[in-house]
Parts: sequence; structure tokens; C-alpha cells
Amino acid sequence: MEGESKGSVWDVAQRRLIRSIQGFGGICSNDGKLGLHAPSKGGLHIIDLRTTNVLRTLIGNVTEGVHDVRASFTLDGKHVLYYHYGHRTLRAFRVSDGAPVGVLRPHAQLTCWACASDGSTLIIGCQDGSLLSAILCTDQKIVQEKVALMPSRRFLAEHLGIETSDEQGESFDLSKVGGVAKAVAKFKQSTSKKSYVCAIQ
Repeated sequence: MEGESKGSVWDVAQRRLIRSIQGFGGICSNDGKLGLHAPSKGGLHIIDLRTTNVLRTLIGNVTEGVHDVRASFTLDGKHVLYYHYGHRTLRAFRVSDGAPVGVLRPHAQLTCWACASDGSTLIIGCQDGSLLSAILCTDQKIVQEKVALMPSRRFLAEHLGIETSDEQGESFDLSKVGGVAKAVAKFKQSTSKKSYVCAIQ
């Protein structure tokens, strides 16, 4: 790596340089065929690591100021995720045609993310310690089914006519929510720092 300007591909077994790629930032898909160029000054490009050519431009060379960015492929290689620390937005693009899938603006600064092996679900970690889950899919019917099968969305499943197993229904009991909330509040109160006030004359 030479900053954001150039990256190199090496044959580790032979210990030899295969090629240098202009704009390659070291981010590649699991199959090693595609790479990403995501400079901090703006822009996002998919690079063909075999030919070293720009295969697709996802974000043009727009001036967005100099901010840290983070980009990666999903594990199935079908999408590219791009987080801009200045805008605080996580954007998803489809690799096949470069089309934008969606934009998520988390309530807090994003610190990390992990993607399911099939590329459909994303778990996002934020700076305040919270975790978010997102569905990365463009098929509206599949999204509805995934959401409806969540324990907290049982009524949506009934509305859509989606069958759920008894185990899924038993795993979430609304009658227990009040007790859980009370226990959490009591625990937070017991661990909170106490303050004292005194007057000096």
C-alpha cells in the first residue's frame, strides 16, 4: 500500500509482485476478483483486480471534504457498504449494476459492522454501545417475510398470513415486558454513580 494512491498484489507463495494497481486501497471481495477504491476526499469505485481497470463507479469524484470513510464488500460479494464519517451515513450498493440499495443514518457514530454469510442481514455497532440490525435486500416480499418472522413482529406475520412456529411465539411474551423493564431500571439505578452535596461556610 502507498496511501490511497496505489496498491500492490503479491504472490505470497512465490514472494513476488504480480501487479501494482492505481487507486486500489487493499479492500477486496472474498473471491479476490474485485477491489475498492474509496479515497477520503470522496468517490467510490469497484476495480477489476485482474485487469486493474475501474469496473464500476458507485460514487463519482464529488467534493465532500476530507473525512474518514470505510468501505467493504458483503461476504457474498453482491453488495458494497460505504460509511462516511462526515455525513454519518451508511450506503449500500449492488455490485452487479452499481445501483444504490439504500441509505441508513444511525442515531450515533458507527464503529463497526458485520454481515451474514448470505449477505442479507447486517449487524451494526455504534459508538454509544448500541447494536442495530438491518436487512440488506431489494425484494420487498423477502423483506416483509424476514421482518414478520422476528419475535417482536408476530402480529405482522398474522396480518400477512405467514405461518410461524410455536417456538417463535413462545420466545416473546408481551406480558413479561413490564417486569423486564422494571428489572433493568432497578439494575441501572443500583449501578449509577451517587452524588453528594455539602456546604462550606
